[in-house]
Amino acid sequence: MYLNGEDSFKSASERIQMDRLAKPSAVAEEGWIYWLDLFIEGGILLFILLFPVKTFIIPTSTISILKWMALYIPLMLWLLKMLVRRDFSLIRTPIDRPLFLYAVVVVASVLYSIDRMETVSGIRGSFIKAAVLYLVILNNFQTIQKTRRLAVAFAASFLITIGIGFYNYQLGEYNVAGGITAFANEHHNIMGKILGGSFPFLLLTFSMAKKPIWKGMSFLLVILGLFGIFMTLSRATWAGAVVAFLIWGMHQNRKLTLSALVLFLFSLFTFGPDPVAERFALIEDQMNSMSGRTPIWEVAVKQVKERPLLGYGYGLNIFTKVYEEGREDPPGEGPTVQHEHNLFLSLLIQTGLVGTLLFLWIFIGTLVLIIRAIYSMAAGWDREILIILMSGMVGEYFVHAMLDRNNVGNWALPLWVMIAIAMAILYRTGGLTSKTSPSQVALHNLPEMK
Repeated sequence: MYLNGEDSFKSASERIQMDRLAKPSAVAEEGWIYWLDLFIEGGILLFILLFPVKTFIIPTSTISILKWMALYIPLMLWLLKMLVRRDFSLIRTPIDRPLFLYAVVVVASVLYSIDRMETVSGIRGSFIKAAVLYLVILNNFQTIQKTRRLAVAFAASFLITIGIGFYNYQLGEYNVAGGITAFANEHHNIMGKILGGSFPFLLLTFSMAKKPIWKGMSFLLVILGLFGIFMTLSRATWAGAVVAFLIWGMHQNRKLTLSALVLFLFSLFTFGPDPVAERFALIEDQMNSMSGRTPIWEVAVKQVKERPLLGYGYGLNIFTKVYEEGREDPPGEGPTVQHEHNLFLSLLIQTGLVGTLLFLWIFIGTLVLIIRAIYSMAAGWDREILIILMSGMVGEYFVHAMLDRNNVGNWALPLWVMIAIAMAILYRTGGLTSKTSPSQVALHNLPEMK
């Protein structure tokens, strides 16, 4: 008697489970693994909810401790899980090599950085956070349910962020509350980068809705999210979010997506808040200067030519010193420029041509794998999440990144989460290899931990 593919998958996973549970110690081990997995997932979800927040209701120090625990306790528990299983292997992906080499370049930049303290601070801060998130998610979020809950956590974080933003806007407060600035003020770029990275995950609410009434309500929620994006007054964020929305919408209902977007934009610029319309009206007047970015880019390009291979060192504020050295104005005159307003110039400044090419290898390589999987995968949750990841990477980390810098700091974290989720899905579904390994067979069929 011959078994079909699905039956052979099930029989393989059942044999693995039966072999492991045949020993009394294996039962206790599985109990440990259950609780470790539970706390690993809970910690990461809490971190995702809190990552944009600095202070809100409770003191800043308490928020910082909570975020630290939510990120690094799951890391320690994952190491403990590997020790319990006596299995220290990691999931392998096609982007392992450029990831490793990019990490080497970033860390090695301490040796030649023009501001070593700034570089050490950048590595110790957002870079290590991104590395921990990537590794923990890739190796521990291996089911549809886990990846979906992770995406929902980002959507919830987005809604919390715009909720606080609207609250501050109504109060008329232009200060920072919860690490989140009020809408329609001079901190629009910070708010835009925070919201831009998490907005694509809000689109999942539409895919999750089954009944027409819930579909309608979730679509209104997406439109509310777009309204929040436009209230940041960051036009680069506008462009990135609209592109992400369109890419996602082309895989849902093209006519509905285009009609809804046109109606939304018409209503917003006709009847919406004055700051949004005024900000949009400035585009024509600022086309020649790109809102002052052109002089910054000219200095950045000149400085890149001075150190093209490895750049000036990794760091959130490294460009401030680079710009001061390259500007033609006398020192102390003119405004301080904190960043390059362009992701690719930022990469060239920080890690040179070597780091930039490695980053593009990671980014483009991931996108190619996602696109291939989307067009070869049957409809389902995995495909829906991959579409959202593709729309977010293209919209936020390419289109938005052409006019802003979002490869360092907390606003870079969603990118590495997107890459980790994509690799976890592709590994589980066999999208990373031409053949399905025994571990993938078992993983595909093991019952989901609730």
